[in-house]
Order: sequence, then C-alpha cells, then structure tokens
Amino acid sequence: MFDTIVMKASYVLIPNEYWNNLKPVIKTFLDEETGLCRRSFVLHDEKIPYINYQEWSQSLIVQVSIPKFLYGNNVRLLQEKDISVFFQCLHERLFELFGVTLRPEDWYLYHNRLDVCWNFTVGGQIHDYLNRLSRLHLSFKKTVITGYLETVAFKNKSSQIIFYNKQKEVIHSRESKEVIGQADGLLRMEIRPSHHDWTKFSRRKRVIDLLKVDVFTEITRKVMNQIIFPNEPDGISLAWLRSQPSKISQIETLLGFQLLQQEVPEGVLKQFYTAATYVNRKNLVKSIPLPKKQAKLELHIDYAKLG
Repeated sequence: MFDTIVMKASYVLIPNEYWNNLKPVIKTFLDEETGLCRRSFVLHDEKIPYINYQEWSQSLIVQVSIPKFLYGNNVRLLQEKDISVFFQCLHERLFELFGVTLRPEDWYLYHNRLDVCWNFTVGGQIHDYLNRLSRLHLSFKKTVITGYLETVAFKNKSSQIIFYNKQKEVIHSRESKEVIGQADGLLRMEIRPSHHDWTKFSRRKRVIDLLKVDVFTEITRKVMNQIIFPNEPDGISLAWLRSQPSKISQIETLLGFQLLQQEVPEGVLKQFYTAATYVNRKNLVKSIPLPKKQAKLELHIDYAKLG
C-alpha cells in the first residue's frame, strides 16, 4: 500500500550529548544571509536508514521504508491496521535514540516522497507485462525503459509511475532466500505523486492524513484506469520465445508462411515454392507448434486486502 516515506517534524530539540554518543556525520556550512555557522547531523540507524537533524531550525527529517521497518522487508505490503503500529514503533526508536517525544500529528511529508505501491501476482508473465507496459502512452508523461525491460516508468517533472520485477530487485539487494521466494512472480508498481496530488488530501501534507486507505484507493484507481492493454494478434509472448530451442529466423519464417496459408489457397501457394521448399515449410509448421492465443493481460488491485 505505502512503502518509502520522507517526513519532517519541526521544533524538535535534541541536546548535543545524544549526538556525542551516536557518532553521526556532521555537516557544517555558513549561512550567507545571516553570517552564522549552521550544523546538521546525519545518522544511518540500523532501524531507520536515514535521519537528518538540522540544528538551526530544530527540524528532524527521517526516511524509512514502512514495511521494512515493521516486517523486515518491503515485499510484504503494508496493511491499514499496521499504520498506527508504525508510528508507535518509530516514536519508541526515536525516543531511544534522542530522548524526544513525538506524536503522529507532528509529521509532514518532505520533498513529496511517499511511495504508493502494489504487488501484482503475474507468475511467469512478468516480461510480457513489462513488454506491454512499455508500449503504453500515458497522458502528460514520458515512457522511460531501463535496461532490457528491467523497469518501465511513466514520468514527468513532478510525478512518476514505475513497474519492475520485484524478485530481481530483492536479489540485487541481497535479501534472504525466504524474501526472494516471496517475491517470485511479483510485478511491482510504485507511484510517486506530485505536490499537487498530495495537497488534494491534506493542504499541508500532514502524514496522518495521507497514510489512509482512501488516499491509496483514489491514487491507484486514477492510475489503473490508464493501464489498459490492447488485444494482441496472437499468443506469442516473450516467455514463449525464450523457451523455444528453434532459431528466431525459423520462427520468423514459420509466422510468415502461416500468414500466407491463411490468405492464399494451398494450390496457388504451392506455385510460389519449389517442391522441396514447400515440404520444408510444412515440416516447420509441425515442428514448431505455436501457442494458443493467450488470455487478455489485465492488472487488478484487490482493495479488500488492505485491512
């Protein structure tokens, strides 16, 4: 439902003695307007990957994957009932680190970063879905393909929608065998809405107003209404092509010959071939059985699983 979030709490006083024990990266710069020296403290905690404290404004910024923080991985989707648990655990950890007491109402979205996500279980058809997605054109967004269909993204300057093979991602990040197994056959969708999108739900982008099922539902339905795959002319897929021992040139010849068979009577078609070549083409048809026309590809979110 939701994954990585960057959020900010203001007027948080953290005494220097806490930082002396934690050994953060300290960044110092000169404020040209005031002539004062400013400091920020950056900490990479084992539970919260990124913490940034701006001493001059008493601003605390954290970046965390909510499901990773709660479950240990982000293959498992966040459920609505666990949102309150997230805040409780987060605040307990921050109190343990800095002795500060925070409430869910204190947090506001920072740099518009809150990933809205879903896992589609598509089995061995991930490449087929990515291939179809790469041919779609979404309004006011540019289609960007990374690698050989590793990632398909629809982007503009303020927002983006990303699809990728979740199992490949967790393999690359060296997750456990158990997590890699859980990610098998999952097509991941991640939506990063714009500032304008978020302010529709909360003018000041207060986090507790955004981490809600109805927000997830409205954002994803808007996207899913645009993800419509046209019917394919046949059942040939990338997965099928990869599974074939035959050369691509043979498959190409077979498809061309079968198209001619559909359009030209056999008695006439024979006239365009030598006897030996025609026999070879007929044998080719027998040796490479084409797949049946595949069912229409569709992506569907089961909103009943969000509880």
